[in-house]
Amino acid sequence: MRTNQCKTFYQASGENFLVRATTQRRNCNETLIDRNNVIGIQMYSVGAAYNAGGYKMLSDEDLKKLDLEPTTETKQIAGYTCKKYTYTFKKIFGEVRITNEVQLSIIYSPDFF
Repeated sequence: MRTNQCKTFYQASGENFLVRATTQRRNCNETLIDRNNVIGIQMYSVGAAYNAGGYKMLSDEDLKKLDLEPTTETKQIAGYTCKKYTYTFKKIFGEVRITNEVQLSIIYSPDFF
């Protein structure tokens, strides 16, 4: 999914927020972070198909067990220079690419939630 537009919506209290990524084809990925209940919910739409899933956010103690290691490898993704990191958490491992070049729009909305 190549993101065309990404927006962040904050609840007036600042506790909860939603990130919406939309593609040129109008496919959408929304991630809602509920900090009060320590959960995240992800919703996807591709054409007329929808899917959703949830997860419990890591506790501070569990987060300390996440091993994120930077590498020297970089890659251009959608015009941004992204640095490769490897991660290990318990028995889960993999790699991610991270950039600090993306500028996100922020919309404050007391009625969003």
